[in-house]
Amino acid sequence: MAETTRRNFLKNTAKAAVVAGAGLTLEEILGGCATISFKETAPVIYPPLKGHKVQPPNDGCLIGFFRPSASFGQPVPYGCEDYYQDKLGQKPAILVALMQYLPYFFPGQVSEKWAKKGITPIVYAGVDRPQFKSIPTGKYDDDLKQAAEGAVQYGQKHGGFFLNPMWEMNITSQHSPYPYGDQAGQFKKVWKHIWQIFEEKGANKYATWVIEYHTDFSLQGYFPGEQQVDWIGLSAYNRTIHQRHYGYRSLEDLISQPYHYFRTNYPNKPVMLAEFATTVEQKQAEWVQKAYQSIKSKPGIKAAIYWDNKNWQLGDDHSLTTDSLETVKEILRDPYFIMAK
Repeated sequence: MAETTRRNFLKNTAKAAVVAGAGLTLEEILGGCATISFKETAPVIYPPLKGHKVQPPNDGCLIGFFRPSASFGQPVPYGCEDYYQDKLGQKPAILVALMQYLPYFFPGQVSEKWAKKGITPIVYAGVDRPQFKSIPTGKYDDDLKQAAEGAVQYGQKHGGFFLNPMWEMNITSQHSPYPYGDQAGQFKKVWKHIWQIFEEKGANKYATWVIEYHTDFSLQGYFPGEQQVDWIGLSAYNRTIHQRHYGYRSLEDLISQPYHYFRTNYPNKPVMLAEFATTVEQKQAEWVQKAYQSIKSKPGIKAAIYWDNKNWQLGDDHSLTTDSLETVKEILRDPYFIMAK
């Protein structure tokens, strides 16, 4: 969509933009859709992280996926590493362990299987409403200590892993399904409390902390601190429900402004696309191809995880079609995109 058309579209639908996950001012909407020009010299080499955390590659981008198992309630998607081996001819460098609520014990049997195949898990760990209010008081410390001890056991055997607590916390409370949405002050208290327990148990030698921002909402006010964050994650979707208000958006449209913001304000923190995807439609393969081109054009992005699934809550299917999988397979022939070794 041409920029003038996009701006006219947004002006005509500004009043409607507070529904279906928007919740932004017109200025924020226009800013979020604008492509920000930000040039940097490649390769981007970040300072090494302490301990045995997941290090960003000096050159290239780690490639990952989320694909739920047939039994969606399982804490980890079973067998998806074999699925991608079959479809892409390679195993992903990263796979997502499904969201879990406290007490979240570190995934065992399946993530062990992944580790033996050179795959790094990213563990999504959420909290429910009572926990979000009470964690800083110490009420759930026993659960957290047990989680941290499990993380140490895994780390001693397999090394670093990603930990992504309370993802997309910056979505406004009007639209967020999460109890921690749009509560920056309490969010930071909870984050720091969990981090401190992991620190005391020695788990932070291995736990690589990812803070994940949704690209359609405010990026300010949620950062817990330099010490408590290792990677900065972005969540970026081109969904049908969003297209009603924003129009069709490329990954470049979705991430340019946030990428510029974080590379400018937190230049020592590696960036990952913790979630990105586009709705199933005729243009999906084309969108995906341009998306990976955009990722390569931003050398500060060191990991990218495509969410190959259906979001039943939003009624949106962004699972990769056969054509899109073939497109991804061809893209991943480029050694810049790093798969499991």
